[in-house]
Amino acid sequence: RRRGSRPQRPPPKGIMRVVLDTNVLARAVASPSGPAGEVLERIAAGHVLVVSLELVGELARVLAYDRVRRWHQRSDPAVAEFVASIETGSVVVPLPNPLPEVVPHDPDDDVL
Repeated sequence: RRRGSRPQRPPPKGIMRVVLDTNVLARAVASPSGPAGEVLERIAAGHVLVVSLELVGELARVLAYDRVRRWHQRSDPAVAEFVASIETGSVVVPLPNPLPEVVPHDPDDDVL
């Protein structure tokens, strides 16, 4: 796992850097054998997942919502282990400051 703002070398040929939306990661918790779980498994098998600490924090918050907890039916320790595995198994990159306005109709989505 790398942190910091130093330039990253491009990954070797055939290896992709991949950013997943928080809801895809949450779906991978709820259904590891479903499409989102399969995508995460394929990334882990030969590509690089890229996250920010803000994305990891949002994932932890989303997985703790009551309605989401009923949906994924995982214990708190299992959720904490999943979130920790996402952070430790990914390249963690800092977000720019200030954040660019990427999603003008939903500024809350600009944080990740």
